[in-house]
Amino acid sequence: MRGTQYSLLLGIAVSLLGWTGCTRLESHAAPIPWTFGFWFWQGSSTESSSPRPVDALYIHAGDILQLDPNKQDAEWEVFGDIPRQLPPAKEYWIVFRYNRQGLPALEAIAPLARKIHSLRGIATQRNIPLAGVQLDVDSPTRALPAYADFLAQLRKQLPAGMQLSITCLLDWFRDGTSIDGVIREVDEFVPQFYDVANPDNKQGGAVAATIDPAVWGPQLNAFRKRYRIGVSTFGRARLTTGAAGALPSGSMFADLSPLELAGNRAFRKSASRNAAKEIVLRYEAVQRTEVGYNQFHPPMSLEFILPTAESVRVAVEAARKLQGYCAGVVFFRWPAPGETLTMSPEEVLAAAESNGARPPTPEIRTLNGGCATVVCTDLYLEHAPVAAEHPIRLRMESDSPLTYFISEKPASVSNHDPLVLDMTLPEYLGRSSIYLGRAMTTEKSRFQLREVQ
Repeated sequence: MRGTQYSLLLGIAVSLLGWTGCTRLESHAAPIPWTFGFWFWQGSSTESSSPRPVDALYIHAGDILQLDPNKQDAEWEVFGDIPRQLPPAKEYWIVFRYNRQGLPALEAIAPLARKIHSLRGIATQRNIPLAGVQLDVDSPTRALPAYADFLAQLRKQLPAGMQLSITCLLDWFRDGTSIDGVIREVDEFVPQFYDVANPDNKQGGAVAATIDPAVWGPQLNAFRKRYRIGVSTFGRARLTTGAAGALPSGSMFADLSPLELAGNRAFRKSASRNAAKEIVLRYEAVQRTEVGYNQFHPPMSLEFILPTAESVRVAVEAARKLQGYCAGVVFFRWPAPGETLTMSPEEVLAAAESNGARPPTPEIRTLNGGCATVVCTDLYLEHAPVAAEHPIRLRMESDSPLTYFISEKPASVSNHDPLVLDMTLPEYLGRSSIYLGRAMTTEKSRFQLREVQ
């Protein structure tokens, strides 16, 4: 009798251990390899690079659309393609986004499946190791049963061997939802730990959401299915006061970065860290001013939320502590050309890895200025830290004497030697690529750059 009771209690304990998602897999399960991935969204640039091929690249390949959403029986279409140029990766996933609130209808499955088969063929021709397809659908939590049905029907029409992944809103995991049925239909899921609060509401001040391993480990491992954690590496700019949060008329606001406001006495600057270790940079207008096409006046304030090496490192360390079925993280996102407030892949991976990797070293990029009578060269700083909390001091050396240098504000430039140019850039750049100015020389010259402590 005691042996029977002991066996029964042992069985219950083992069941509870698995269900509560403790930080270990079953003893017979193979360890899940840890990976670093990126979302490569439309507009992302292959000019950005990483020290080596990334583990996984999730490519925004297309969108699910209803041709006339005002008509209930309107046809569904899926548009998209695999970009011709892609960063090197060990595996690729094609991602389809549904941009509207709600769910695509079941009638969207047939054109979606056709597009997946088509892109699978293109990937085979181009020798792209395609691991699967991911759906990026922000389903209302109440509609999760319908989403599960959609996924089940889609899975039946996928090419053989094609894995199915989904992104997940954190709200889906609260008590009483039907998330179990959704995850049952996929091979992996990716909870997105960012943009939990509406960026336009009063709960702003953060892009990233903190990851509590003690809370999320048991909850996510309980599904006994591979998952990766979505981590933000982008920032955001917004108005925090004035006109109920509306942007100024004719705004080019999205293109602004802290660099454009550095040294502007019309603003009072303050900086702090939020719970996710992002920098919250606030510029409060103290008088009327104009920045680009934007006009500002009190009580308007601009708030920049900047990702940092610490915010990435803290998120990755927390994700590792989830253990169990956690297979790594996916960073959002690989930046577009000239994008502001977004970390470069090199900067992200240097922060994420625990092997002492150093962030990329700032370097100079030159472009012929096309002058007729003199040699003029446009100089760009590449790999600048997006969220540097101190001024950056640079020394540029030229092979040929500098006739003069036209500096781009707000860089502070000093020229005590015809072959040497010292520059100081303000803190909180918000850009990884920065135009420094135009150098004039009597003959073609090479330029070398180094950071001065």
